[in-house]
Amino acid sequence: MPSHDLDRLYRQHAGSVTAALARHLGPGMLELIDAAVQEAFLRAAQHWPATGVPDSPVGWLIMTARNSAIDQIRQRKQAYAKAEAVAQGWRAEAESAQAPQAYFHDEVADDELRMMFVCCDPCLAVEAQVMLGLRTLCGFPTADIAAAFDTSDEAVAKRLSRARSKLRQRGVRLDLSGADLRDRLAGVLAMLYALFTEGYASHLEARPLRLELCADAIRLAGLLADHRETEDPRCHALLALMLLQRARMPARTDPDGALLTLEEQDRGRWDRSVLAAGLKRLKHAATGDRLHRYHIEAGIAACHAAAPNFAVTDWSVIADLYDQLMAVAPSPVVAINRAVAKGLALGTGLGLSRLHDLAKDPAHRGYLLDAAFAELFERQGHLDKAVDRFRKSVIQAPPGAARLGLERRLERLLPRLSA
Repeated sequence: MPSHDLDRLYRQHAGSVTAALARHLGPGMLELIDAAVQEAFLRAAQHWPATGVPDSPVGWLIMTARNSAIDQIRQRKQAYAKAEAVAQGWRAEAESAQAPQAYFHDEVADDELRMMFVCCDPCLAVEAQVMLGLRTLCGFPTADIAAAFDTSDEAVAKRLSRARSKLRQRGVRLDLSGADLRDRLAGVLAMLYALFTEGYASHLEARPLRLELCADAIRLAGLLADHRETEDPRCHALLALMLLQRARMPARTDPDGALLTLEEQDRGRWDRSVLAAGLKRLKHAATGDRLHRYHIEAGIAACHAAAPNFAVTDWSVIADLYDQLMAVAPSPVVAINRAVAKGLALGTGLGLSRLHDLAKDPAHRGYLLDAAFAELFERQGHLDKAVDRFRKSVIQAPPGAARLGLERRLERLLPRLSA
């Protein structure tokens, strides 16, 4: 079985397999459950290439994970009776598996989404909630989570261990509804934002765009936005942002996999139906009196979607939106993007001045800052400075699509410098 097929299967069903085990062992045993689910997919990778994919791959995975969990309980010298009771419960569930499962109107029926709410227990910091969800439900390796949060593998592993311990001590449960859902919504939205971001700008060198992650995030955000207990302007705004970004993905890389800038993209390849769906969701988000980062980021994406080409983009509006974004969700990336937007709206000189101010702070230094300098120097006509900055950016950029895109831009600029 090809690894990418197994990866897709994991993304689609790991949450359901995890939820199946959590219903009987309890979500407080997430560490054991996570190990059992990992073991099931490992065995699938080992056996399916020789035996073929079973008729019901998900059922096979659930049964294998269950057996692994029982083995772990026994190996940990817990009561044999408990393992047998768990096994009997699962056998009983299997016999009644054809019966439809009922949910109250204020519960979440999707297994993966329910487990996300479990991971977002208020006893955990939002960042820990997101890390736990990405690891337990989405199968992200610790290294990928560390890269996404700009920290070390060891730090992530420690936070995951502490998070699981806290949930176990609290005796968390799966039957969340009503106020529980609303109290945990912010964490779930942050988790879906991180999931989509990894799909839209993956840390994997070989796969800069991971459409299956984006599709999962959009599906789950849609469930939240349309659920009577979780419908919230933030849900619609996040879903709008995802759809508007997803619509541009067909044009985001060239045939060799290099990332293309908005100016380089063929806007004829943007998915207009998805853009329309995103703009419709953004209208639904325009209620209430709270402005969230998702509203602002969706607004920026909508400005790009409305422009027929790069030259007529309303950079003044985008620059103002970046001012608002810096006020509610400041970060080095937002600061750099704001400086570029100011340069495109009010003159490259102002933009470069902003970038020079940012360069004084080590937190802003890196390939993104040098790439921003290069872009504005090129527009100002200082090609020698632009080439120098592009070279620095290429050296610092991580391997993969981003670096390849910068190399292509440098290659196109060099002949102009020597002309």
